[in-house]
Amino acid sequence: MGDGGPWHRLLGHEHQSPTEIAAEALQHAAEAALEQRVRLLLARGMDPNAPGTHPGYAGRGPYEGAVLHGNLAIAGLLAEAGADPTAVVPTARFIGACLAADTSAPNSALASDPGLLARVMQDRTDLVARAAMLGRPDAIRLLVRLGFDLNARRRCTRRTSGNLAIVTLLIELGADPTIVDTEHNSTPKGWARHGGHQRVVDYLDRLDSQT
Repeated sequence: MGDGGPWHRLLGHEHQSPTEIAAEALQHAAEAALEQRVRLLLARGMDPNAPGTHPGYAGRGPYEGAVLHGNLAIAGLLAEAGADPTAVVPTARFIGACLAADTSAPNSALASDPGLLARVMQDRTDLVARAAMLGRPDAIRLLVRLGFDLNARRRCTRRTSGNLAIVTLLIELGADPTIVDTEHNSTPKGWARHGGHQRVVDYLDRLDSQT
């Protein structure tokens, strides 16, 4: 609402308009599983097809973002509000189904496109890490069953370093607790210590003492 206030008047085209700011908020909420925020923005008349303009969204709209991140209930809300579902490619639907731990959808997709799994594995080596970051144990199990690499080197593990249940599951499934991320050259224990997650540090210390 409004004209964007004094900052918008001072910065002109360098500053987002109120409509663009609202679109960013909807895109973020759709991808971050913030269902109540999505409901609020839609109730205020936000266009469900308006994409966020941040480069990190790669031009996708809220519906595609919700599907890609496995937030299928939010995708349903957006569709009910008039979002166009036709722009979502099969690869994104497959990734979203995996992150939502929807076992039937990946099987159906692979039956119609046997090469889909190999393409996704090549392009999205971070999927297990993504499921871990989202705190979705069933998605982790599904991805491992499909053959995704638990130990694919990733940029950073700080977002999962405080979740003991997820860390324990990853180790039980065969993850290497000594793996070093490619962004800050730190191990999971290093990130847990940095974040003050002492229970995780203690668990990994016990593992070290057993080897």
